[in-house]
Amino acid sequence: IEPFADDICRSSVSALFLKPVARVKEIEGPRWTSRMEEDADVPAELLRCQLVPPAPNGTPNSIGWLRDFAGFSWLAYGAASVAVVTHVASPLSQREAAVGSFFYQVLEPDPPPGHSDPSIFTVPALSWCPSVPSDGTLAVALGSSISLYSPLPDCPT
Repeated sequence: IEPFADDICRSSVSALFLKPVARVKEIEGPRWTSRMEEDADVPAELLRCQLVPPAPNGTPNSIGWLRDFAGFSWLAYGAASVAVVTHVASPLSQREAAVGSFFYQVLEPDPPPGHSDPSIFTVPALSWCPSVPSDGTLAVALGSSISLYSPLPDCPT
């Protein structure tokens, strides 16, 4: 493997596009040999970039579980200055276990007024709206501000 780090392009943490960092000339294993030509196309960049959050915050209020929205269970948690929303397959539901996890999104709340860098804060609390049936609205605290998020309805393409 020959690294060529000059092809790595990082404009910012939230807009990280991956470029190839190595080309494989030849790999030999016990059962196979693979060769990639020098002029072969390697993926140039990902179509979508996504911020990879750190570990969840340690406070009990920075995690929220929504038992049923759109027929599935959901989990939201604070991770440093971002909130992560993901579908969680219920082990009690054969249908959800068969589908598995299918959604993952990182939310970046706006910093409090007077601050331009949200990374100096952590998400101390978040909460799903308690309405029944749930409309999927999530409140996320960051510093002295609260951001509200709600799912977008399906739009025909």
